[in-house]
Amino acid sequence: MQNKSETSQAAAPTGRKAQRGGRANSGNSKAAAADGSDPASAVAEEAKGLGYTVRDFGYSLVTRQKDSVGEALEDVAAGLRESSRSMGERRNIGAVMDQAATNLDGLAQDIKDRSIGSIYQDAEDFTRRYPVAVAITAAALGFMMARFVKSSNEERRFDEDGRLEGSQRGSGRETSGGVT
Repeated sequence: MQNKSETSQAAAPTGRKAQRGGRANSGNSKAAAADGSDPASAVAEEAKGLGYTVRDFGYSLVTRQKDSVGEALEDVAAGLRESSRSMGERRNIGAVMDQAATNLDGLAQDIKDRSIGSIYQDAEDFTRRYPVAVAITAAALGFMMARFVKSSNEERRFDEDGRLEGSQRGSGRETSGGVT
């Protein structure tokens, strides 16, 4: 069970601000760690600093990936727009493609403008509102990934003689004169 000071330390702000200024509750342990009288506190403070560093690195990595996804969606939208212009007589299809490109541009801009926390909150809210849809989607994606991995592995299997198994699909196997 946590006492009051441990609870307030767990709820205290984190990040660079906490690293620089510290908290009133942890001042004594920092002083003890600095003079070497409490090695456990020194290790705890070092681990805390390392945790902040890892968290900050992870956040910056996810933010870069978020921006990359936004740019990739913009590229797909540009490709759709280019394709819609070359539709010629099929203007209805071109209009649908152009509308899809506009929607993708909007999504890309929304992704780039929003924070990771906001996107995470929206995903969590959606999952709470539609748990069945999320479960079905996850199961379908899992099934597709399993099929993909299985088919990739089937093409790379070799038999005992070093021949690639499955490469003669539909043509039957050759026998080696009855020797098994």
